[in-house]
Amino acid sequence: MSFYEKIKNNLPFRYVIRIIALILFVILLIRIIPPTDAISINPLKKNSSKMNAVASSGCGKYNPPNTMLSFNTASSSYGIMTFSIGVVMSIDGKLIVADYDDLSVYTDMTGKISEMTYEELSKLNFAYNFTTDEGATYQYRTQLVQCIDIYALFKAYPYVSYIINVVQQNDPGIRAAIALCEAIRSCDMSLKVAIKGSNEVVKAAREETNVHIMTPPIHHELNSYMDFERLGLDHIYIWLNFQYLEIPANMLDKYSPRVLSKLQARNVAIYVSGVNDEESYRKAVAIKADGVITNDPELIVQLIETDASDIGGQP
Repeated sequence: MSFYEKIKNNLPFRYVIRIIALILFVILLIRIIPPTDAISINPLKKNSSKMNAVASSGCGKYNPPNTMLSFNTASSSYGIMTFSIGVVMSIDGKLIVADYDDLSVYTDMTGKISEMTYEELSKLNFAYNFTTDEGATYQYRTQLVQCIDIYALFKAYPYVSYIINVVQQNDPGIRAAIALCEAIRSCDMSLKVAIKGSNEVVKAAREETNVHIMTPPIHHELNSYMDFERLGLDHIYIWLNFQYLEIPANMLDKYSPRVLSKLQARNVAIYVSGVNDEESYRKAVAIKADGVITNDPELIVQLIETDASDIGGQP
């Protein structure tokens, strides 16, 4: 009896072969099905070969962070079209542009921004502790550089995109997220803002139905997607609720370039933060990131323009 005849007469083995063939057919069918985009149009995606440069806190290396002076420099001097900022809600409900809920970071006072009113905060010099030479000089201690709220920033720069971190957590963070969504709605900034923060903050922002925003993954969303991707089933992953993924430059090796590329194919914007030197910039280029977040926009813009010129000059 030939080997083929033995298989033909072996009923259990025939069933196994059919099951395997069915599984392979289903997997092939799944791979043919086009995946659903995380968002139809993502303004944070790069729209050319040039990577997006994002100024962290305005232009924090050269000017007092989170002040209008800093944002003016980033925009006018370096052509920055995206700002990465933090917001803290004051005790009277104003969203102050700040990366920390700590007055001592910016002013000559201690305490929390969230425990003061906007009127009280406006009397403080938020550039008091700014220095460019490691404390040898403090250029702004004789001036009054005021804090700004999110409405003032949106009004001054309605044409740029924003990556906004809600600094507070728990109930204060939730209230801040809701207030931020209202500011986005009233200033007509829908689809120009990505909101990040604690899981509770992002969830609260997503639940606001009066505004269209982008958010990073929360809870185990990214891990769930990666589990499906390992099985080759990422095409049918329908719970892709995030449109923005931010990765610190020193943690890039923890992410698979293949997974990041697949997320980008589904219109998720990939950004690398803490990019303040050429080495970290090159790492971001290697994974084909959509943008980098930097405290040194002068350097990063120069690197981006140089790379673009090299590509354009190729035959």
